[in-house]
Amino acid sequence: MRTLRIDDSSQIDSIAWDGTDMAVHFLGGQVYKYYHVPPAIFGALAGAESVGKTFNSMKKGALAQYEKLAG
Repeated sequence: MRTLRIDDSSQIDSIAWDGTDMAVHFLGGQVYKYYHVPPAIFGALAGAESVGKTFNSMKKGALAQYEKLAG
């Protein structure tokens, strides 16, 4: 699993991707698992200038299938 800590986000603590699914850990303690995340989506988040802004723009499309795991 590839995990990235996000140091400069006001929303997201880290993102982790196992090649298929992605977990997003929020600063407030919530954890969401997003299913069937393609490599390009994880790569876009990993390389984004603003991870939170990029994540929010993707939530309604590529990240539509998810479940809340904690928080």
